[in-house]
Amino acid sequence: MVLIKKGFGIHNTHFGNVVSISVTHKEGFVVDATTLEGRPYDGHTLKEAIERTESNTGVPIEQVIADQGYRGHDVTETVVNLSTAKKDIPSKLRKDLDQRTVVEAMIGHMKNEGRLNKCPLKGIEGSKFHSLMCGCGHNLRLILNTIKSRLKALAAIPPPNPST
Repeated sequence: MVLIKKGFGIHNTHFGNVVSISVTHKEGFVVDATTLEGRPYDGHTLKEAIERTESNTGVPIEQVIADQGYRGHDVTETVVNLSTAKKDIPSKLRKDLDQRTVVEAMIGHMKNEGRLNKCPLKGIEGSKFHSLMCGCGHNLRLILNTIKSRLKALAAIPPPNPST
């Protein structure tokens, strides 16, 4: 789960709302995308995001991988792993924590190709709808890219030799 602050990177002030995005670990599908009013602290939004994701998927979340912005969260039912610089972490968990950086690239794609960077709709409801549709668009791009790569792999297979 990652939070995006929309606005201009050059200025100290941020305009707009914060978007909360939850993605699956391996596939990278967006399972929850919503807009939060104001500028809430990341750790205070984690419990709500887990509850929304569980209600969307119908599957209880066992583990959350998040960045250091989520310190001070109030989640007790789920294991929350924060990315750290400690070297005494098991290699499996280290790979999972490194996978979190892939989410940053997904956010970049959602901002550029998915137009998450600027919401054309009015109000908080329009912003919530826009962030949800950006998540759906991201999922469709993932599905279409998978289909395209499988079709290319099928086209590369030579046809069977009819003379045998």
